[in-house]
Amino acid sequence: LVTLNTDSAIAVAFTPAERRIKLVRGEAHFAVARNTARPFVVDAGGVAVRAVGTAFKIHLEDEAVEVLVTEGKVRVNDATSGKSLLARPAGVSVESLPALGDPVLISGQMVVVALPAPAPKAESQLAESVVVTISPEKIKREFAWQERRLDFGLAELGEIVAEFNRYHRHKLVIAEAALARKRYGGSFKADDQAGFGRMRRENFGVTVEETETATVLRAGP
Repeated sequence: LVTLNTDSAIAVAFTPAERRIKLVRGEAHFAVARNTARPFVVDAGGVAVRAVGTAFKIHLEDEAVEVLVTEGKVRVNDATSGKSLLARPAGVSVESLPALGDPVLISGQMVVVALPAPAPKAESQLAESVVVTISPEKIKREFAWQERRLDFGLAELGEIVAEFNRYHRHKLVIAEAALARKRYGGSFKADDQAGFGRMRRENFGVTVEETETATVLRAGP
């Protein structure tokens, strides 16, 4: 079962031996039925996430691939070389890895794999990434989009605006780079762009200017 966020797309390629999906863009949550004879693999930006019976979310961004497991466990590998992209735990030597097996990402853990620029070529440039354990509150924020809400603990205004713009043709535009770097938190309705702009104006002194094609946010006087 796949749940897609707004402005997201997948391509499906199932065979008798494998269930494979490509996350073309955006964000998706996967709830996977267990079938050891027919593994389930999602490819996102050259990152291959392999599961048997589990639930996890993948967010493909311009500069990174974020993988969050909510049930069971997955392997996160380089789609080209097959090498694990999960950094080994502290104190574990390279020599002991074959006996231990590839590391896995388990429920409540997240990894963010940085994508090289430009996109990976024949020889992958993906590097191992550190696994982090996240709180139930953070997990709840990560899935707020399923209720058409955008939840941010503390994020740059540029990041918040980019998320809002995924839901609207009428775009929010930040006029100054310094304003884009200011950090805010809160929970917002994804379809209430006007309310978001009004709150910025009333509570944070941001000037809101409406045009036919966009809503421009400027630093207040």
